[in-house]
Amino acid sequence: MVKEDLRFGSGTELFQLIVSQTSDAILVTDSNLNENGPSIVFANPAFCNLTGYKIEELQGKSAKILFGKDTNRKTLQNLKNCVQRGIPYSSSTINYRKDGSKYHAEWTVSPVKDPAGKITNLLSIQRDITDKILREEFAARRLRSEMGLTAASQILMSTQHESFTVERAIEHFLVLTGAERIYFYKRTSNPEVLLLEAESKSPFSSSTLAETHPQISLTSRFSRWKGFLHKNEIIEFRTSQLPELERYFCQGRRSDTIFLFPLKISGDWIGFLGMEFFESQTGPEEQFTFRTFADLIGFYLERKSILEELKTHKETLEETVEKRTKELSVQKEKAEAASTAKSEFLANMSHELRTPLNAIIGLSKMIQPSQEDPSNQRYLDVIHNSGLHLLGLINDILDLSKLNAGKSSFNFDELDLKKEIEQVVSVLEAEILRKHIHLVWQESDIQHPLITGDPKRVRQIFLNLLGNAVKFTEEQGSIYVSVSKERDFWLVEITDTGIGIPDEEQRKVFDAFYQVKNARTKDTEGTGLGLSIVKKLVEAHNGSIRLKSREGIGTSFFISLPVLDKGERKIQVRRNYSNAYPEKLKANCYIRFECANRKNEELLTSFFKKQDQDLYFSENKGEYNKKLILFRDNRATTGLPGSSKAWKTVYILPEGNTREEGTEFDFYLGSPISIDELKVIIEQLADEIHE
Repeated sequence: MVKEDLRFGSGTELFQLIVSQTSDAILVTDSNLNENGPSIVFANPAFCNLTGYKIEELQGKSAKILFGKDTNRKTLQNLKNCVQRGIPYSSSTINYRKDGSKYHAEWTVSPVKDPAGKITNLLSIQRDITDKILREEFAARRLRSEMGLTAASQILMSTQHESFTVERAIEHFLVLTGAERIYFYKRTSNPEVLLLEAESKSPFSSSTLAETHPQISLTSRFSRWKGFLHKNEIIEFRTSQLPELERYFCQGRRSDTIFLFPLKISGDWIGFLGMEFFESQTGPEEQFTFRTFADLIGFYLERKSILEELKTHKETLEETVEKRTKELSVQKEKAEAASTAKSEFLANMSHELRTPLNAIIGLSKMIQPSQEDPSNQRYLDVIHNSGLHLLGLINDILDLSKLNAGKSSFNFDELDLKKEIEQVVSVLEAEILRKHIHLVWQESDIQHPLITGDPKRVRQIFLNLLGNAVKFTEEQGSIYVSVSKERDFWLVEITDTGIGIPDEEQRKVFDAFYQVKNARTKDTEGTGLGLSIVKKLVEAHNGSIRLKSREGIGTSFFISLPVLDKGERKIQVRRNYSNAYPEKLKANCYIRFECANRKNEELLTSFFKKQDQDLYFSENKGEYNKKLILFRDNRATTGLPGSSKAWKTVYILPEGNTREEGTEFDFYLGSPISIDELKVIIEQLADEIHE
């Protein structure tokens, strides 16, 4: 009978072929759900390969041989409840192989019924998702490590040097990396003796090193460490593999793995940073993050040492202060090169910081609040505006870091400078009207000042400058904008009647993180990065920027950008985008999406539906006699029906705003999607419709 069961359903060659060659593990049991569990009656080769059992070893055995102490019992109970009612059940659990090793399985169990409806067997199809789970866990650990490094770097890069700065940095890094303990031993006047300077430990840890090892000697138990540390080598060891003498250091603690990172100041070894873990799951990328954290502490200690030495010499050595100050200032600048490490880190880090913010901002605009509770709209506005504000701060920091690291990308194209400025003015129009500011275009004979530039970056330049002018100009004030030509350059002048900038601060306004000190600007929000980014973007366009200001009178910025000399050209002048959606687009066009990014598609769908714009989702478009506008991204499937017949195609660029080689589309929309940029494209599409 067992032999017949093991050949369950193998009466046809087709079935044998399917079950023997499928990559999914298939298991069939009887329907007995008593305490011992159902008995196995069939298993395909993929199941045997996954679990390590032979078919003969599975004959008549309970399916419970796959379960162990880490298998979720609640999930098994839910499975039992469902199959008893004849309902299929899908979930995932930790299962066990024949050799006792664990694997993560994703499975579906379905009841098999005879013609009378009686459950005769249970069919289980499962897949090994261990690699997927491990990748997700690794990504989560890596993100936490990067967040810990960012938090610690903010503390260590501060200009204040309290006695507990290192402790605070270590504490933040420990919480986000999941370390059991992090500590710092510093060399004393005796180079062979190290003193515990700082320690932070998990709440689950036992005694502190201050109690058991307030100092250690490199001449006795730990002499082996000395050679590695002095050669600037990282020490990694399992506590169970330590020699007996060194194991004394770990006595009373439950750490599994220990890392020791040497610390140096001006090339001289001054101690080490130790990190301990209950269970080591660190890879090369995480260890690189740990090494970077140790380097940041070294940079901080070096800078602190230099500043303390500088202070001491200023107070005690009046005769030599000038000479020594210059020397120490040079060393101070070298120490502050630590900020380069921070810039490199921010420039190389992925967009995990911006991605959730973009989702919050986009989805908050799509939510329709209940009219019964008007406070919901206020809460949504707070979420949306706070998200925009935080995204702006993050974008400023990432932009400056990429520009400093030389990793910014530009998409240069032919631009009408005046038209780009007009688009920026339309974005600021609501705030200009609210403050009753007089915006004056000083007319000239120049119709179309053409340049070669990145449209997004050029708008960023003038959005920052005009935004500052609006921000610092009081109600009923004025802003003047003009474009003139000086030799081979277009000169754009933006003048406001705002608060002005003191003479002594004008040379600093383009410095990163610098904000003008003025009693009238004390409540102004921002990072102090805007003008620094503007200067770098202007220079990236082979231009220059300067300012002239008088405190209490106003400020003028002068931007010079190279002229694009292509002879006389007929440029179609179009109006700025108004808040009214173009009726021509509704009457003559419909929209189709080919977006692999679900958030982009949801945002676009919500926007166009609110405008009552025709959207197209099916493959049969014969009922339409309108022009097709196709939105697609770089991961969308090519060659779909209708793609080649689209009237216009809008290509959604990947994050980073770089065009792929060999791609030619009618319009390009940056990621993350900006509604303002989308509106500009809509206006251009409407202008190209010939009814």
